[in-house]
Amino acid sequence: WYLLAQAPHIRAQLRQEAVAALGDRMPTTDDLERMPLGGQVFDEALRLYPPAWLITRKAIAADEVGGVQVAPGSLVILSPYVIHRHPQFWRTPLAFDPARFSPGQDRERPRYAYIPFGGGARLCIGNNFATIEARLIMAMIVRRFDLDLLPGEDVIVDALVTLRPRGGLQMRLTPV
Repeated sequence: WYLLAQAPHIRAQLRQEAVAALGDRMPTTDDLERMPLGGQVFDEALRLYPPAWLITRKAIAADEVGGVQVAPGSLVILSPYVIHRHPQFWRTPLAFDPARFSPGQDRERPRYAYIPFGGGARLCIGNNFATIEARLIMAMIVRRFDLDLLPGEDVIVDALVTLRPRGGLQMRLTPV
């Protein structure tokens, strides 16, 4: 909602998509294919603000990563937050650009350049449920309301176990 408040043109496109796909009825999972922009917005929001900003793993054997020796038992830390903003993988990495998740765009980046739910054998088991739930909720809200930051609202990211806005996200809800 924070990102959409800063990009009202994308919010308007998202609303048009949701209204065209749903009308006034409640969405179902069958509707998701008719709302591709919703998926792109959600993926881009997770790129900029991945819920798990750090992933830790313990090395079970000696290894080498990027020319660095890793001893057995070492703690290895990956940061999706940093990877998702790395200019080697993303053009204009700090910009909110849902189009980077348009069909075929993933061919341009390495497999693990986007890991909001982790990756490989330890991929979050709830990733599909979270994505479906978030996209359906987003469609229901965006077709009926605008959410805008309150004037003077300064959003600061708190990096706790998950990323969250310090003090919450103070927004105005306006029916459309």
